[in-house]
Amino acid sequence: MQKSIIARVVSILFVILLIGGAIGLFFIPQLYDLTKASSVLFKNKALYYKEIFYICYIISFIIIYILFKIFNFIYNKNPFQNNIERYIKILAVLFMSLALIVGIKTIFLPTILSIVVVVLTFIISLCFYVVAEVFKVAINYKEEIDYTV
Repeated sequence: MQKSIIARVVSILFVILLIGGAIGLFFIPQLYDLTKASSVLFKNKALYYKEIFYICYIISFIIIYILFKIFNFIYNKNPFQNNIERYIKILAVLFMSLALIVGIKTIFLPTILSIVVVVLTFIISLCFYVVAEVFKVAINYKEEIDYTV
């Protein structure tokens, strides 16, 4: 399938995000220092929040990588294959894990932004699960059509 201009731009953005994310792995301590809060509660639990920050960063990097794989898989091969459905379900699980991690963090250091992130990642997780189910049904229809032809 021929990629449109927007698809090419999105593909380039994925590559930039992956390269930037890989480079960012080496600068996580400096990135974390930018997010420090000055509250006493935060300073007492700084190690836990640093670990949460690392985990969320790595999960986000994996999400971008899987999206990149799905995007390229759609243009290079037949999009109605079980691999796509599996990748989308993995994305749903990753977004749900982000929602849980940030939700647990929000219990100990509540902020409005954290609550918004929890709600958004939860909704995105549900959306990806629904899309995976749609792909599953589409794959079944395609297989039925292939058998009848």
